[in-house]
Amino acid sequence: MTRPRPLTAAEFESEAGVADWMVRDGSVVAEFTVRPYAAAASLIAAIGEAADAADHHPEVWLRYPGVVRVEFTTHSIGNGISSLDVELARTVSQLARDHGAVAG
Repeated sequence: MTRPRPLTAAEFESEAGVADWMVRDGSVVAEFTVRPYAAAASLIAAIGEAADAADHHPEVWLRYPGVVRVEFTTHSIGNGISSLDVELARTVSQLARDHGAVAG
């Protein structure tokens, strides 16, 4: 496996397709709201499948009434932001749209 390319926060934020995301304390974070609550749980399952496929695993939380928070960092570079984060952020944003979620 090729080592992921480390990125600064500014480099991450300048990438296309990551407008839903922010860099906070060396992690990439987004929140998506989707209802009903079961749809939020379905979004989490889809994120899990995408994470397994990418072999890059975020932390995911579900809060009532249907807020999904996703946070990740690249452990293989010492917990920083990398090109892996850009790709997974794009994928998760698309999954969120597919589930009718709104970022914010």
